[in-house]
Amino acid sequence: MVKLHNEDTMLKGAILMHLSETACTVSEMGKHLHSKISSISEKLIELENNGLITKIKEGDQRERKLELTEAGKKRSEEIQKMMQTHCSAIIGDLNDTEINQLQKLLKKINDFEETAHG
Repeated sequence: MVKLHNEDTMLKGAILMHLSETACTVSEMGKHLHSKISSISEKLIELENNGLITKIKEGDQRERKLELTEAGKKRSEEIQKMMQTHCSAIIGDLNDTEINQLQKLLKKINDFEETAHG
């Protein structure tokens, strides 16, 4: 199966955005993103090779924490700005009632995801 460029970009962006909030292990990242560790590991190698993330040693040497480099922090800020611009463009024409409905639907989807993936 051929992977779409957007899938790769979205997964890398999601990894960077999560690491902008907290350092974590690969397995913690997999749980947070509801993704296979093999898929995430592939992207982590690319991000590390591009100088956007680094692995830090802590007590348990078997699994290291991932964190953003300065370049990774800058890239995650760029992604955040792009996401805000994109979301503003999407909801810019919605009225208050439609925005309220959208918020309720997104909450319902989020609640389902949290329940399904615990």
